[in-house]
Amino acid sequence: MRWSNIRSLAHVKYFNVCYIALVAIPVLAEIYLHFQKPGHHSVFPWQLTCLYLSSICYALGLALYQFACPQIITQYERDTDYLQAEKEVHMNARPDRKVEIVLSNLLDAQMNIRDRLVSLRMLREPNSTQTAELDSIIEEYYPSCVQRYLLAEYARKDLRLPCLIWICAILYLVGTAIMLFLVTWKTIKVFQA
Repeated sequence: MRWSNIRSLAHVKYFNVCYIALVAIPVLAEIYLHFQKPGHHSVFPWQLTCLYLSSICYALGLALYQFACPQIITQYERDTDYLQAEKEVHMNARPDRKVEIVLSNLLDAQMNIRDRLVSLRMLREPNSTQTAELDSIIEEYYPSCVQRYLLAEYARKDLRLPCLIWICAILYLVGTAIMLFLVTWKTIKVFQA
């Protein structure tokens, strides 16, 4: 389970409208109780109570999502959207750290490049050929390393706080189960009439 999965649930319109039910149902309950005849005790409709519980689940899930979900997940729908928006910024952000960025984001299959970069970086006084080679390697691999870094960062953030992701999902599922029960029950009642 990922935050990006929960993100799609958080954009369902009903989940955002659940706050209305959280306010309206208690008001309806007070009005209902106010108009009761003295000495006559009746129970508030259980369907509205279930709708209220469902809305509480949705509201808690939505609040937890808004509180705990990393900003890049809420801001960007997919990792490629994040990459597209941030790549240029990261490409120009730290020119003095390009060697470290490349070294930390090379693939395992690129060990020979890593070894060559390390050896060139260790030279105390590199000649112009060595400096040109270092610059050439950096310019060739830097864009793909930045891309790899950004995609990995999005993936890390998407999996951050897994317990809270599951709590959010469970709250949405419980709220949805209650709503499905209510809709099914009402449908059966309509067709029985």
